[in-house]
Amino acid sequence: MLKAWKGVAWAGVAGVVLLGAMATGAQAPGVSEVYAQISAEETNNSKIMWIIHEIADVHGPRVTGTPNLKAADDWAVETMASWGLVNTHLEPWTFQPPSASTPVPGWENVELLADAVAPFHGQLMVEVLAWTPSTKGIVTAEVVRIDPPGMAPPTGGGFNFFGGPPPPPEPKWAAPPMPEAAKPAETKQPTQAELDAYLNSVKSKVSGAIVFVGKHREVA
Repeated sequence: MLKAWKGVAWAGVAGVVLLGAMATGAQAPGVSEVYAQISAEETNNSKIMWIIHEIADVHGPRVTGTPNLKAADDWAVETMASWGLVNTHLEPWTFQPPSASTPVPGWENVELLADAVAPFHGQLMVEVLAWTPSTKGIVTAEVVRIDPPGMAPPTGGGFNFFGGPPPPPEPKWAAPPMPEAAKPAETKQPTQAELDAYLNSVKSKVSGAIVFVGKHREVA
């Protein structure tokens, strides 16, 4: 009994001494070495462009509730699981767009074609507003343009769904100093009551018509 206890004690001491020697012999990498390893990993093994390609090109655009978003979700879960992350899963949630009175299952623009037939004939470059319902086949009608408050900056130049001023132009590094530009006029965000009042005022005009929203852009 006494000899066995001594044997265990000596074995423990030998183990501690051996571990101490191993720890002393291993040296932690220096800061410059760690930076070099990080730089090499970023340069040689980066997956940033591949991830952006998968999310933006393969599974894009990803409007909420669309099959593209579901495909992107599944891809993200499978990819992160392949990297060794655990408990990767999706959680459902109810989505209700502003234009719907009840939650909706999803929306996707499958096809949109628009042609002008009078006073000229030609294809129009248009974009559909999200959650717009489908037409029952080809629709031919007069065009009515509406411009709800807050959708475009006061200077014009395309859609601005946030009602703010247009973004500043990129700096011209080689250009001489320019005088300070005047501050853009502040735009007031419309209230829901104001939007409702505007839409009610144009209801008779848009009935049975093809509606263009916002200011048009003229191309030379």
